[in-house]
Amino acid sequence: MVGGLSQNGYDKEAIEILYKMQAAGFQPNAQTLASILPACGRLQMLYLGKEIHGYLTRHELMSNSFVVNGLIDVYRRCGDMENALLVFSMYSMKNDLLEHHVLRKEEIEADSFTLGSALAACADMGLLRRGKEIHSYAIARGLQTDPFVGGALVELYSQCLDVGAAQKAFDEMKADGFDPNIYTWNSIIAGHVKNAHNESALQLFSDTHIGSAVVDVYAKCGCVKHARLAYDNIKKYNLVTENAMLTAYAMHGYGEEGIAFFRRILDNGFIPDDITFLSALSSCVHARLVETGLEFFNLMRSYNVKPTLKHYTCIVDLFSRTGKLKAALKVIKEMPLDPDAVIWGALLGGCVIHGNLEPISQSLSKDTPVSEIATSLRLLDIT
Repeated sequence: MVGGLSQNGYDKEAIEILYKMQAAGFQPNAQTLASILPACGRLQMLYLGKEIHGYLTRHELMSNSFVVNGLIDVYRRCGDMENALLVFSMYSMKNDLLEHHVLRKEEIEADSFTLGSALAACADMGLLRRGKEIHSYAIARGLQTDPFVGGALVELYSQCLDVGAAQKAFDEMKADGFDPNIYTWNSIIAGHVKNAHNESALQLFSDTHIGSAVVDVYAKCGCVKHARLAYDNIKKYNLVTENAMLTAYAMHGYGEEGIAFFRRILDNGFIPDDITFLSALSSCVHARLVETGLEFFNLMRSYNVKPTLKHYTCIVDLFSRTGKLKAALKVIKEMPLDPDAVIWGALLGGCVIHGNLEPISQSLSKDTPVSEIATSLRLLDIT
């Protein structure tokens, strides 16, 4: 039952059954715990994963390869890369003897999932040498071009700035007929960008999805000029590519360019979504264009896009930055959503900039949650 629940995504229910089993005096075996570990990973319940790890060790159940793989997955998903790599090193392969998998007296075969998880841990921790050892073992097993292993190798070498090795691993995957996923594309592109190999990065993509990934990577690296160059090289545009470029402008304060690009999106017949409008409003904030911001905000109704708290925050931020503090406070009071610390912070920022704390005083006197105000004050470092 535990395994069935976990396999079908009923993670909390599976864990609850496990607790009931223990309360009734039943001791779970390796198979039961191996089936519950994926649920721990998906729910990021690191403490439970560690409890299971301890139980498995005490009861000498670590010779089960499914248990080992499950533990590595829990630690990897929870960001505990050190323990993920430790489990891999202790139970999936013997240090310095990569051709043998040993665990005490029993052999454990590291599969592609285990190797990929260990390589991801090495990437996050910057352990290039250890990653190369695992790479060598993967080659010996013939798993180096497996999508999970190959993608992790690309990530490892890209993170460690060995872009030549990253490109080689990437090319080997494609040569063996495996199609790299978007995350692998992002890794290899980011590796080239970080190493200033801009032309190589631009040559990597040929379709819409990869093109938008290139734009996104350049934007996150602060290279708006190259993001636009990548965008202009995309063969076929869709809303994903448009949003990627618009977000790049908004992210880096290119307000007027973002506004012009948003109008171009509409002129080209694309139907904007909530992401499109959020970037457009953010562009208006940077450009300090209140009327344009209100125009875009009101336009959301025409496209049946319901404003979220982030959209309202943009309007409050726009009013606040331009000194329209009463209008900003009115938006907060009349919007159909509960304000959070971020939106109060936008108003507070405007109050500080313009030397007028009256709107905040009015808020405090009208049952505004003090905790939200206090949080915003701390964020602004003015307490």
